Amino acid sequence: MKKNNSTLLSSFIFFCFCLPTSLFAQKNYISIEGGRFYGGVESKLNSAMSSAGFGDRISYRLGDIIPFIDIFPDLGSISLNDQYPKNSHNKGISWIRYGRELKNGKFIELSYGKMKSSVEGFDVTSTDNISDGNRLKYTFGISALTAHYIFSNKVRSLAIGIGPALAFDAITREANTIADKKNALQPGISSTASWRFINGKVFFMALRGDAMLFAPASIEAVTLTSPNQVKSTFNGTKVNSLIGDITVSVGFKF
Repeated sequence: MKKNNSTLLSSFIFFCFCLPTSLFAQKNYISIEGGRFYGGVESKLNSAMSSAGFGDRISYRLGDIIPFIDIFPDLGSISLNDQYPKNSHNKGISWIRYGRELKNGKFIELSYGKMKSSVEGFDVTSTDNISDGNRLKYTFGISALTAHYIFSNKVRSLAIGIGPALAFDAITREANTIADKKNALQPGISSTASWRFINGKVFFMALRGDAMLFAPASIEAVTLTSPNQVKSTFNGTKVNSLIGDITVSVGFKF
């Protein structure tokens, strides 16, 4: 028992002795990032939906969608408009990164990121009834892995890098009331650039941008039928070939 305690104490003392040296070396870093994405599904899918007739504008009164509000004529007559296609993005942490310096300002970095966005289209099939039409929505949940070989300047404040990337894309389609889901695997290449505007011995903050080029994911053709049995056809397309972002990074060196 005493021998085990002595071994544990010796290991702890050795760890404490080595810890300041490892902190001083600062060969590693870890960071989290959040920001704004561009590219991805929106541009190509918006264009494909508009071409297929899912880019209509819907105008209606508040009284058409809220029962009994017409007892207040001023409220019931308020006009509302929805222009399709409509896009949405997720918010929150975008990337978690770990990097290690190899030598002379050259780093290897591994990153994991999550991105989510959706595009919704609507094809009006009747001028007399705004509720009659076909709704088509795609939601994309992308988990991405990248590995960058990074070159930085002498003070490690400016850096650029390039390396392979891999995206796991979960695609959910809502065609009126019918939903289905498929997964796509997209290999690609990633480039990155960053500027650490706060670059302390342990803590840093950075402005960063990434551009990732992936093999595109295929969206199959689908035909929808409205409540009045009018059909609308989406011809399909390919999406997610180029995804980029601008983020703010917060990290620690160790």
